[in-house]
Amino acid sequence: MDSINIKIAGKDYAIQSLTVGQLEQMHVGVLAQPNADPQVAVKEWWQQTRLIILLALAEDHPEVTAETVAKMRLGNLRSAKKVRDQILIFAGFQDEPKDEPEENPKGEAPAAAA
Repeated sequence: MDSINIKIAGKDYAIQSLTVGQLEQMHVGVLAQPNADPQVAVKEWWQQTRLIILLALAEDHPEVTAETVAKMRLGNLRSAKKVRDQILIFAGFQDEPKDEPEENPKGEAPAAAA
């Protein structure tokens, strides 16, 4: 994949192939072990997430600063995680999620194929 488009805070951002520097900085952050203290771990997760977004946008959108990222309206944790995951998948640090088959809500066996 040579580029991706990510919608962040209602705006589309095109991100070209990442530079060696972008990849290096992301890699260091991704490998950091979470702190044993849950409150510290959450703060570090958010710092890392802001940095990942900033690094991904840095080359193609130099107008985006750390302050800009901190003020982006993502709405909720799920949306922030989705943006983070899209970037990490694009960068090769995370695999695409596998589609899991839907379970039958009534617990009935599916009909056999003819």
